[in-house]
Amino acid sequence: MPHQRVSSQSRSTSRRLFLRELAAAALLAGTSNWVRAAHMAGMSMAAGSESMGMGAMGSMLATTPILRHTPSFAGPLPIPPLYAGNRAADGVREYRLAIAAGQAQLSAGLAPTPTWGYRGAILGPSLRIPRGEPIRILVHNGLDQSTTTHWHGAHVPGDMDGGPQSLIAPGRTWHYHYTIDQPEATLW
Repeated sequence: MPHQRVSSQSRSTSRRLFLRELAAAALLAGTSNWVRAAHMAGMSMAAGSESMGMGAMGSMLATTPILRHTPSFAGPLPIPPLYAGNRAADGVREYRLAIAAGQAQLSAGLAPTPTWGYRGAILGPSLRIPRGEPIRILVHNGLDQSTTTHWHGAHVPGDMDGGPQSLIAPGRTWHYHYTIDQPEATLW
């Protein structure tokens, strides 16, 4: 029987498939079992995690104690408050957001978790932005490090879309101004 070469593409696909199936099993069995299974499979969650696209999450998992019991999430889903903005003196609808560190009790029985949020401990408010109306969003960075925002799915000018070119230094405020002209949508 002739020797068959396995291409690097099929090897990476196989590994990717293995990792995907391992992650799916984790969702069914609970995160602590996934960490345990990965350890048993000889996968180091700290060393080499960057090459798996996990970045700092890998080292976090390596130092996270394995839970003996997966907590149930019986509480209600937290729904961010609706924020419709306010009219500024010049008539433009204005939204003021402050990024700050906080804490949140993510589930009963768990210690409070450090969080970052916009106008609150988790995420931020839901912005209701009328179509075709000029708006201004002022984002103040109350963190001790630079950060940025990004308007996922909103049709906005590139220089107003956030990202690494639009860092907001600690203590500074970024001013976004644009008009949304797209059908109603739930955007992240």
